[in-house]
Amino acid sequence: MARVVLILAGLGNAAAALAHIVAWAIGPEAVAFLGAPPYIVRSMEEGTAVAPVTIVLIAAVLAIFGAYAFSGAGVLPRLPVLRTALTFIAIIFLLRGLVIFVQLQGADFSILFDVVHLGLSIIVLVLGLLYAVGAWRLWRAGR
Repeated sequence: MARVVLILAGLGNAAAALAHIVAWAIGPEAVAFLGAPPYIVRSMEEGTAVAPVTIVLIAAVLAIFGAYAFSGAGVLPRLPVLRTALTFIAIIFLLRGLVIFVQLQGADFSILFDVVHLGLSIIVLVLGLLYAVGAWRLWRAGR
């Protein structure tokens, strides 16, 4: 089971990294739609380096998180501090995903932006659960 959940987590992170790059390629509207802070959107509109550097860094971190999931699943070679890293990644995603409860208090379901952000929070929460289950299984198995 650890293998399946970690493969799903890795695929989710790969998709998220790709989504960041695709949004950057589409332009400021796509980046804003995905919830980028206003200064990132302005950077894209003005052509400064802040947006591209930030987007590439986020995509790289997501790709590294995905690599750790694939490593835990046995698809990639074992990466350093694997179980600890998977646990840390799970905590990051779970904390970010729990933001959904704050978002629900002020959500206007007639606004697409709010619906998209609630959906993204659910996805992040699910990724956190996948990482948590995968990490827990690896810890229990002593691998």
